[in-house]
Amino acid sequence: MTPLILLLVPLLLPFAARPLARYAVQRLAPAAALYVLTACSLLLAAASVTALGTLVLTGLLTLPGLAPLAELVHPLHTPSSLIVLPVAAAATGALAISAWTLTRWTVRQLRAFRSATRAADHRPTAGDLCVIESPHPDAYALPGRPHRVVVTTGMLRSLDAAERDALLALTGDGTAANPLHVKETLR
Repeated sequence: MTPLILLLVPLLLPFAARPLARYAVQRLAPAAALYVLTACSLLLAAASVTALGTLVLTGLLTLPGLAPLAELVHPLHTPSSLIVLPVAAAATGALAISAWTLTRWTVRQLRAFRSATRAADHRPTAGDLCVIESPHPDAYALPGRPHRVVVTTGMLRSLDAAERDALLALTGDGTAANPLHVKETLR
């Protein structure tokens, strides 16, 4: 039973990581915090997937058709099928749900990226800045070449002059923060 409990530890570690992540964000510089949190997230995700996969494998090796293969894994002593099979079924479900969620999120992000890129491609730019007509306040950066910062007219209208200057200063070079172009777009 002890090996089975040890496999559950990596599944509980992500819950303990949340307060540590908050602490890291408060103590580290933003760039360092980003790298530390990304590395920790990848490590915790790999440990969780490995633990779930091991639980699934343990359950599969208790099934009559695959039981002879269990002899290949001598160090792994499994408890009775009454415990292993429900845990393996839960692990299989968790892996399936995680894979489905990740796939849906990836497809949604790719669609949003393509839509944003298409919208920015059909608009004139001033340096790195591209203003899109939309009543919803939004601003985001598009990766790739050319680098673009996309701002909606709703965002520009909702900001006062100082906030607008701060937003446009984030676009990089001075040509992107051309106030004449912004005023023309807002008309």
